[in-house]
Amino acid sequence: MPGASPPSPREKQAPAQKKASLNLPPDPPPHIPMGAAEPVHATLSIPHLIRLFIVNTIVLVELCIAMYIAAQAPAEIITAVFFRVLLSLLVPTLILSTYTKRFMPVITVRLIQRVPQ
Repeated sequence: MPGASPPSPREKQAPAQKKASLNLPPDPPPHIPMGAAEPVHATLSIPHLIRLFIVNTIVLVELCIAMYIAAQAPAEIITAVFFRVLLSLLVPTLILSTYTKRFMPVITVRLIQRVPQ
């Protein structure tokens, strides 16, 4: 419009404030276009894979034990017995699993991004 004044700084900041009030993720930096990042293929080392296999196997065995013990219980309390047994077995396993994770070697992954030319 010929007689319109330029927008004030407050009017320019309104969309950013509106976005912040909606808890939306921040916009990407202007030098990295959306979707330009190369896919990252993070692989686990052999000790990590062994630990993962062992913990998963132990959790499945605990689940089977809990189902077996719950099946022996009267019908009225099957669910209570199942969860009591499962949680009493599962909690120490997950705590020990988390504790053993501290001794695993650290894997670093680089995110490779294309730079626009």
